[in-house]
Amino acid sequence: MSLPNFLPKEVTITGSDFVKGTSEVASRAYEFVDLVAPTALNVLILGESGTGKEHIARRIHDLSTRSNAPFISVDCGTQSDELAASELFGHIKGAFTGASTDKKAFLKLLMVELFFWMKLAI
Repeated sequence: MSLPNFLPKEVTITGSDFVKGTSEVASRAYEFVDLVAPTALNVLILGESGTGKEHIARRIHDLSTRSNAPFISVDCGTQSDELAASELFGHIKGAFTGASTDKKAFLKLLMVELFFWMKLAI
């Protein structure tokens, strides 16, 4: 596939909707992906909005031994802190105003190993 004239020469088009960079920095990032994907290591991916964090997380998942399990991306930036915590970790009746019943943790219900947290502030 030939690249449109407006794209820099350091990119390649992949089978997805993602343009894969071929710069030295991008190549190093993909080397790290290849290094950590077959392991059970926890990985923290940092970057500005639109820099490909979710793509890198999905790539790690796709190359891992867990690739047959679902990949779940959770955008915590769209929920209030209280709602996100309640949804992800659950709560018991009376834990806060409005908690009229117990709520099981989303994480426990899913029982999956790989999550990609977007905009998670700690």
